[in-house]
Amino acid sequence: MKLDLLKREDLPADIITVSPSQLSAWYRCQYLWKLMKIDNVGDEDYNVYGAANRGQVLHAFCKWLYDHSIGRAVGTLSEVGKMKLIEDVQRVHQTDGNFWQVYAIFQAYVEWAAKKDELVAHGAEVETFAPTGLTSRDGRLIYFHGFIDLIASLFDKLLVVDHKSHTNRPWTRERLFYDHQLIFYWLLLELQGVQVDGAMVNAVNLFIPKNSGDFHPERTVQMKASNVPGRKTKTLVPRFERFTIGPNDVKLQFYLDEFLTNIKQMWCGEPVYPMRLSSDCQFCSFKAHIELDAKGMHEGALANLRTRHNTGDFDLVDDLEDAEL
Repeated sequence: MKLDLLKREDLPADIITVSPSQLSAWYRCQYLWKLMKIDNVGDEDYNVYGAANRGQVLHAFCKWLYDHSIGRAVGTLSEVGKMKLIEDVQRVHQTDGNFWQVYAIFQAYVEWAAKKDELVAHGAEVETFAPTGLTSRDGRLIYFHGFIDLIASLFDKLLVVDHKSHTNRPWTRERLFYDHQLIFYWLLLELQGVQVDGAMVNAVNLFIPKNSGDFHPERTVQMKASNVPGRKTKTLVPRFERFTIGPNDVKLQFYLDEFLTNIKQMWCGEPVYPMRLSSDCQFCSFKAHIELDAKGMHEGALANLRTRHNTGDFDLVDDLEDAEL
């Protein structure tokens, strides 16, 4: 199946693009979004670590697997394939301390995926755009923009597939209705005239215990309440789960309307960016920035943030759950 999707070279150079990560920043704190998109205090150069970094390594493995499975169902890797996979992914992620544990989990994932279904891959990490019909306050066209983890068919049904990782907050089917990224990808295709039959999440638990003897690639430990008050028992649960939603499960128009409403507030009309008065912002040392703003030193605050960004001196949390990967 060949999908004729919009590419960057198909569009004018001066367009504005809105991605799921940009929407996430807006939902978390509109002033944070302003710092990134209006004041150009960038966040592109972050070196994430902890659970988010493990998720990036897993995503790199998945991209390699599906890139090498275009037009056919996923199968198990040969020894030569495994060596090539490690060589390619290590070029970027070789310094990650959990590289080999994530690789072991990924090998188990391949076995699981090969037995689970007949997904036929059409494209991995597909970059594409879709028109919103909106024009910014300075006259530029606004487009949706995203990298779709996987576009695949299952028994002649076209699916958008998203790979999700977590450590201690398992994915459920109910959570999908709150995951704007998955629906965003679905809309990216629908707005280009491509009929999508459903969306799927492949969820992987990347929890790695400190005791190496407790590590299992195919399953992980989950603490559950026992019959004895105040005590919990250890239960081994599968690392991999799959959830799907179809056109009858969600009203895409609802999500599209909400996305467009927020984008209008971002880029159209009178700009308003309320500040989230909190010291736990994952983007910067927000407390120091608020202090400078409170003293009427806005330009000094921006200069301070740019300096901190350029030196990588940010107070990021160690375990970014549900990071957009």
